[in-house]
Amino acid sequence: MRLKPLAMEAIKYSEFAEFSDDYSFNLMRGRYWHITDNPQFSIEAISPSDLSSMAGHYVSPPGLMVSYTPELWYEYFPRRKYAAEIDLSRAYKNKDFTIVNRGFGHEIFVHNLDSISVVKVTPIENAIRTSHQYNKRIPQSKEELRIFWEVACGI
Repeated sequence: MRLKPLAMEAIKYSEFAEFSDDYSFNLMRGRYWHITDNPQFSIEAISPSDLSSMAGHYVSPPGLMVSYTPELWYEYFPRRKYAAEIDLSRAYKNKDFTIVNRGFGHEIFVHNLDSISVVKVTPIENAIRTSHQYNKRIPQSKEELRIFWEVACGI
């Protein structure tokens, strides 16, 4: 299936309404990225160090920030020339990660790093191009999403 990452996300949900809400409101789209300056990036706990995370003298706990939109992060961090595609297929919202809003677009903070893995590391331009192509192929309407969920779940 060309949209295997989204299918892996879809099968986590026993009800379509829950999947639809996370897809639409939390932007759980199955394919996630972490931008980095390390072409050999591997999973390790990192405390976010941007001013948004450190405002009010609060240091975020270690974990890893990921997003389905690498292009938004790249606008804020242009020196990071690579993107690691991160597999969240074994990770579950609220158990292994939370959806956050620091003002950088869609972001997920993964606190259980044992639930994720690196698929590949690629130059940021490739990740952005891949992300755009993927986002053109994912369901664009609620009806398309329902059909996709039913097929992925074998209903």
